[in-house]
Amino acid sequence: MENKAFYLLKRWCDKLIGLQLPDTFGPELAGGIMCPACHRIHGRCADVLPAFSLLYGKTGDKRYYDAAKRVFRWSERTLRRKDGSMYNDSNQSWKCIAVFAAIALGETITKYGDIIEPSFTEELKESLQAKAEYVASESFLSSRPVINYPVSSAAALQYAGMILNRPDFCREAERRYRTVMENNITPDNFLFGEGHTPTAKTERGCCAVDMGYNMEESYSNLAIYATLCKDREKQERVASLFRASLGFLLPDGGLDNSFGCRSDKWTYYGSRTSDGMAVGLSLLSGFDPTFAEAAWRNFSMMEKCTTDDLLSGGFQYGEAKEPPCAHHSITHSKALAALCEAVDYTLNTVALPIETEAERYSGISRFDSLGIYRVSYGSWIASACFGDCQLPPEKLPGSGGVLTLLYHRALGVISASSMTRYYLSEPNNMQLSRHQDEIGYTAPRIEAGGFSSAYERCAEAKAGRDEKSCELSFAGHMRDIRGKEGDKFSISYRFSENSLKITLLCGGEADFLFNAVSDAAAPERISEDRISFGKSGDSYSVAASSVIECAGERTWTPCGGFMSFPLRLHLTAGKEETFEIFYGTAL
Repeated sequence: MENKAFYLLKRWCDKLIGLQLPDTFGPELAGGIMCPACHRIHGRCADVLPAFSLLYGKTGDKRYYDAAKRVFRWSERTLRRKDGSMYNDSNQSWKCIAVFAAIALGETITKYGDIIEPSFTEELKESLQAKAEYVASESFLSSRPVINYPVSSAAALQYAGMILNRPDFCREAERRYRTVMENNITPDNFLFGEGHTPTAKTERGCCAVDMGYNMEESYSNLAIYATLCKDREKQERVASLFRASLGFLLPDGGLDNSFGCRSDKWTYYGSRTSDGMAVGLSLLSGFDPTFAEAAWRNFSMMEKCTTDDLLSGGFQYGEAKEPPCAHHSITHSKALAALCEAVDYTLNTVALPIETEAERYSGISRFDSLGIYRVSYGSWIASACFGDCQLPPEKLPGSGGVLTLLYHRALGVISASSMTRYYLSEPNNMQLSRHQDEIGYTAPRIEAGGFSSAYERCAEAKAGRDEKSCELSFAGHMRDIRGKEGDKFSISYRFSENSLKITLLCGGEADFLFNAVSDAAAPERISEDRISFGKSGDSYSVAASSVIECAGERTWTPCGGFMSFPLRLHLTAGKEETFEIFYGTAL
């Protein structure tokens, strides 16, 4: 397995070197890595420095060493500020990404300092000191960075303190760690703070939690910090955070971040600009055998999501003919580098939490801090959102009981939510489609004009189960994006072994919209009220109480990277309708 990680890392890095601009482009561009999707140099491209250094150490190929020096020096020339901070991009003044640059420098010096020239090591140390001075300053914290920045600063400052013989940096690292652990962990053991909210909790008890950023960046950098400290108590505490979230890692290695407060940057394996969960899981694998299994499952998904020798945000990018953004490979090279250094072992020797017999039929779990119900019953895994997270509604995956994710154990993802309105909430860190003028909303919901069940943040929610099924039900009012109240609605989901029955009711004329993820170029219509979809060499079908309209061709969304067919079922005012999903082609 180590070789698989090494060869995938080599593929990515060879491609990145091919995208690195030569000296003929002049000092403002030379050494930067041009992104084929975004047609720009991403400001964090020097985060690949440790991966280039690792490949140089393992192969002796000087191309990697030269690429490391050139991308580092491009970053120092173009993005470094007088206070030691770094601009996120040449056209964006956000500076706190200096913390991630410092971690990359600390890792390179610590692990590969013996194979690089002393003069280059001194360049790296000087840069590390400047960045650490900024990260340790009050200026860094006063900019109100979301939680992954102060969390990661513990690792950055510990690296700097150890390398530069600065005990003050180590003391500040300890303070940052303690502050986070004392103030930003929910009762169910999730890190919160991935949003600028005035209070820690909403009226419904929801917190700003994002699975992608937590698993791939915050927890991994906490694991680096705890490991540098050689503190078993800290390592066990960080391991407990990973353990609480591993239930959201799907059997195929994908991560359910469909409901996260930063799901606008959801990639199926994690998040767009974070480092990868394998960084922390590999470091802490001795604390739980599930960690190594999870790291390699997630690696397998990244391998599946590699398109044209670069990591893309989902496994259907190639089919959608959407180019991969270089940012994914740059940051997630850290995950592959961690796996290259991990102890080798055989994949699929341990069950993930979601795969245990007890979990498979656990039914419904409620997470108030996340604002979701989590379903695990028979062949189904699902997340249904009822939260009232205080973020712009167009940026969120929806509430009011929408299924943000529907997953079948044999088929994979059947439905996944995107932003309610896809827009570049982070223009330098997201991409538009090459082939679609519009990227539609993909969560199952009831809709009429500008009113939608997905905008209801105060829906009544109930859950129950019997011997052969479990059920979720929600009731509330349709709302527009500004919160104006519309008709009443109710929606319920009954999960049995291999089918899901959705029952729908609306007080006015409306439509139920469902985007069916499919591998096939076209669905097979069995009758006017039944349609079959190809998936993973198999199939699933939908059946309804009246005509199902296929409302368009298969479309793509960057959130999760899925291709799906938009389906529509008309709802008559006051009349109950049903929409059923089942494995295969016959009920």
